[in-house]
Amino acid sequence: MGKTLKLIFKELFNASLCIYLLALLAEVVREGIITNVFNLNILLMVVVVFGILTTLFKVEDEDLEQMDKKFTEKDLYLTIILSLGAGFLIYYKTASLGVISYFISAGTAVLIILLTTLIFTSEN
Repeated sequence: MGKTLKLIFKELFNASLCIYLLALLAEVVREGIITNVFNLNILLMVVVVFGILTTLFKVEDEDLEQMDKKFTEKDLYLTIILSLGAGFLIYYKTASLGVISYFISAGTAVLIILLTTLIFTSEN
């Protein structure tokens, strides 16, 4: 298969996954805002199909060279902001548990920060 088609599958998978996750997040925050109009399972099937196509037709090693970037300070700030957002979302959904929801959300945010920095700073 052509290199262009492989990259198209990869980009369509990335785009459909982002759209699905944003729609799912909107559905979590305000129930019925998406599912009253559109069935998310259809979008999930699109994500799965493009994920399978992306996995079957992998991009060659020369395209992976562009992923050889350093973990910069800007990336660290983005990771912290996104993990705090995830922690807030978890607190929002577990607030009915009481005080333990603070620990759950803070622990999740710290875990996301640590795992992300570990993944991006490791040599392998």
